[in-house]
Amino acid sequence: MNRELTFNDQLIYSGALLLADKKERKNMLHFQGTFVDISPSGTLRIHDQSSLVCDAQGKITWIGDTAEAKKRFPNATLHTFQEGSFVLPGFVDCHIHFPQNRIIGAVESDLLHWLDHHVWPEERKYKDEAFSKMMAQEFVHNLLSNGTTAALVFGSQFSSATDHLFEEGLRQQMALVTGLTLQDRHTHPELEYTAREIRPHIESMISKWHQKERLRYVVTSRFSPACSPSLLKMMGEIIKQDSSLYFQTHINESHAEIEWVKQLFPECEDYLASYEQFDLLTSRSVFAHSIHTTEHELKRMGQHQCSVAHCPSSNAFLGSGSFSFKKHKEHDVQIAMGSDVAAGVSFSLWREMGHAHLIQMRLPEEERTFLDATQMLSSVTIDGAKALRLDHEIGNFESGKWADFIVFHPSKGRYLSKRFDECKDNSGHIDPKYIQKLLFQSALSYEDDMISHTFVKGKPVFQRECD
Repeated sequence: MNRELTFNDQLIYSGALLLADKKERKNMLHFQGTFVDISPSGTLRIHDQSSLVCDAQGKITWIGDTAEAKKRFPNATLHTFQEGSFVLPGFVDCHIHFPQNRIIGAVESDLLHWLDHHVWPEERKYKDEAFSKMMAQEFVHNLLSNGTTAALVFGSQFSSATDHLFEEGLRQQMALVTGLTLQDRHTHPELEYTAREIRPHIESMISKWHQKERLRYVVTSRFSPACSPSLLKMMGEIIKQDSSLYFQTHINESHAEIEWVKQLFPECEDYLASYEQFDLLTSRSVFAHSIHTTEHELKRMGQHQCSVAHCPSSNAFLGSGSFSFKKHKEHDVQIAMGSDVAAGVSFSLWREMGHAHLIQMRLPEEERTFLDATQMLSSVTIDGAKALRLDHEIGNFESGKWADFIVFHPSKGRYLSKRFDECKDNSGHIDPKYIQKLLFQSALSYEDDMISHTFVKGKPVFQRECD
């Protein structure tokens, strides 16, 4: 007989699924509720009062009619989500900094002063192994509690700290792409390593972690002003040896930064060329910010199939400028979303969706892109998966993908508590038109209580305590 659990305000999910006996763990899992995702064609897709079934490994095997699911999978363990909730794909954060977990909101007038006065002092603390292990656990918890189940992360400059982050990602079974943050000048001596010093550590870490379960290694340049030509050259050499490796960095975030690049790389025609000359533009390269990127740079980024991570709250916090969706799309540059903690003011990609809309509305009308709910949800799910070349594994509810998802309760928001009933038609089914409105409003009035649970590979990894 199927065992049914209803998630409601009174129930604290006990993790019984994780403690089940060996025989029960072999059973398939059957989740019943309303599932909302982005289809392969880019449209908002609503599986109203439907079922999602995943196998013992945590991969989706079925999504569709509940009656049919019960016939096909009669022995699957059944879990029913509360009416008024939606199940959404786990979010994908394509730009965030592990060693900046505790300096959110540290104020400064601009990017370069913020780095000097807040970032370098904080990142030096991660040399302490006990501290960095504690922070790795806190960092991953903060991701999961905000619905993020996959992330592209700037690791620490210290191998032990970045190892702790990999270990915690592995323990939680999430899709984690991270690596040592590399820099050898213009920062702080304690955070700088030459190419010769750091290369053995990178190669050891790649051997240890890259493609271990859901972990991936990313070669990470802080940004070209902090990296000598010899260090950037070494990064390009490592990536050439293994095309499955990623590359990440920052680009064109502020005008002062761009002028600095011109001084340090006088041979380069623009900021992008400081990476391009070392063969660091690939289909697995993700550039954060890209606010002041020129048409010529965008053309080359598109030709190399690079991606960018838009970080709206960070750009507003540091006064860096406004990102143009329109210009990037004109050159077929894949756009994903990043929280950019700690210049970003929250781990929540829900909040970033709202900030992205506000940023667009500040642009002149001819440059503006109106982001509807479909585009917003896409930017933090399937678009992020595409940027990481993981859209065959995550991003929506397609068969064969990992069952990473969040349980979202718009009715728990003080401003949206009465709106859910408006989403139904006369027959009691969800009206897509109202779902669009509800998701859009949620992005602009998001509250933490709206995410009650986060699941990775069909297993609960976060559950918000009930009042």
